[in-house]
Amino acid sequence: MKKEIISAGLGLAGTVVGAGLFVLPSLLEKSGWLPFLASLLIFGGGMILLHLFLAEVILRTQEKRYFTGYVGQYLGEKARQISFLYIFPGLIGTLLIYVLMAGQFLTLIVQPWLTITPTLGSMGFLFFLSFFIFRGGKAVVTIQTRFAFFLFVVLLATIGYALPQLSWGQLDWFRFPLLLSLPGVIFFSLLGWNALPMMTRALTSPENKKKLGKIIIIVLGSIAFLYFLFSLTLAGLGINITDWTGVTQLSPSVFYLAKVLALIGLLAGITSFLSLGNYLKNSLVVDYHFPYWLAAAGTVLSPFFLYFLGFQHLLGLMGLVGALMGAIQGWVIVAIFLKARKTGNRSPEYIIRRPRLALAFMTFTLTAVIVCQLLSSFGK
Repeated sequence: MKKEIISAGLGLAGTVVGAGLFVLPSLLEKSGWLPFLASLLIFGGGMILLHLFLAEVILRTQEKRYFTGYVGQYLGEKARQISFLYIFPGLIGTLLIYVLMAGQFLTLIVQPWLTITPTLGSMGFLFFLSFFIFRGGKAVVTIQTRFAFFLFVVLLATIGYALPQLSWGQLDWFRFPLLLSLPGVIFFSLLGWNALPMMTRALTSPENKKKLGKIIIIVLGSIAFLYFLFSLTLAGLGINITDWTGVTQLSPSVFYLAKVLALIGLLAGITSFLSLGNYLKNSLVVDYHFPYWLAAAGTVLSPFFLYFLGFQHLLGLMGLVGALMGAIQGWVIVAIFLKARKTGNRSPEYIIRRPRLALAFMTFTLTAVIVCQLLSSFGK
């Protein structure tokens, strides 16, 4: 039983920890640690609730489905068809974000021994992981779990090494103006509901399914706390890991710390790409009845073509996927949750105890994310 719980928790963690981890430190530096912490608590709490809503929906449904399948079952076939227009661009955009990340991190990791361009690194990353997307199944789950465990070990070691060197004088508790893009990036940084169908199936016993809510809260809460420590540490050290310009001019110790961070970024990209890519492929097969080879090829080739069409702005993609796509899916999850409570065909082992309070909080956070992203976009 414990093995099931650990496997399910690592699967969720491996899906969640990704590109947002490496953008948040620069946002903390620009906004101050107090607004950053407040945003993390509010919007991170909203994302945890969305995961809890969808987890209950899955447990109320007898059939094995993926997200669009639940949309069709509870909101109708037309809603399922429309969902294709916002879900799959968001998933493909997220895959492209990890491809862009990998190119940047691989470029730093091989310095000064090799010189490769970010484009070459991104394409090498995509080509290597394509094998596991086509193979799928246990290969993806096994690699994801192992990388997720190693990722957290390395990440905690990095925080333990860098935290004592923190220069608190470089940190402001509050800065103007507040960053309107912060809620969207936090949403993106905690997106992991694509892992929930596989996570619930990994919990085979009723006793473990009852613990689903606690697992989600512990995993996502721990990740949010880890984000704060990581961002606080790097902002205090003055390291901007989203911009490697002039990295070779850093002191040797900081330069090699940057290499460790790049390794963490690459591992995060691998675990997230595998989890999300496998989810997208399976959803195309199960919910839209694509042939397996076509679903796998579409999953791999879509970010490839978008990359060469010029979609290479990492932060722009992250803001769009996290704020707009995440919030839209969030409203759909709320609608599915309300419908499943009335028409679900299975008795769930776990339920949300105070749904009205949770729904009121979700209404606030989802509205705020969209408004902040729109104001941020118009302000540019």
